[in-house]
Amino acid sequence: MKLSIIERVKCIINQLDTTPRSFANNIGFNNYLTGRRTTIDSELITKIASSFEDISSEWLLRGEGDMFKPQHELSTKPQPTPISTEAGTPEASVLYQIYNDTIKRMKELMEENTNLKNQVTELSEGSEEIAKLLREIRNDNKKLDQENRELRIEVMIKDAQLSEKEKAVSDYKELLKEAI
Repeated sequence: MKLSIIERVKCIINQLDTTPRSFANNIGFNNYLTGRRTTIDSELITKIASSFEDISSEWLLRGEGDMFKPQHELSTKPQPTPISTEAGTPEASVLYQIYNDTIKRMKELMEENTNLKNQVTELSEGSEEIAKLLREIRNDNKKLDQENRELRIEVMIKDAQLSEKEKAVSDYKELLKEAI
């Protein structure tokens, strides 16, 4: 008789000698398996297959084959080798070079940061001067606008006075023509 998928997951838990809660935490499903589940979704299957590469996906999904993959199918991931920090070793020399490069880069970035701060300060001061000049120009423009209005009024008054004088002259000419 074939095991159900839930029974196959329970077999994995037993084989790993762990609890359902611990197993769920290990694959990123906190408390996911602790209840009385009757179904399992594809996300859980994917998590199990990703977390335990030695478990056969075919067995997990269909119950066919062996629970564990044969040794030749297991992917071989390169294992990181610890770097020796003993003086005189190539690893220490590389670490030292990386450290020096990092310190040098940090100093360059700090200097660049200082230069940028100075530029911002200069630009701020420059923008304050420009703002002050703009305020002065606006004030001058307001004064000129007011003066312009006053001159227009004066021109209108002079125009009106000129029109009155022209009328008076015209009237006087008419009187003179009649008198002659």
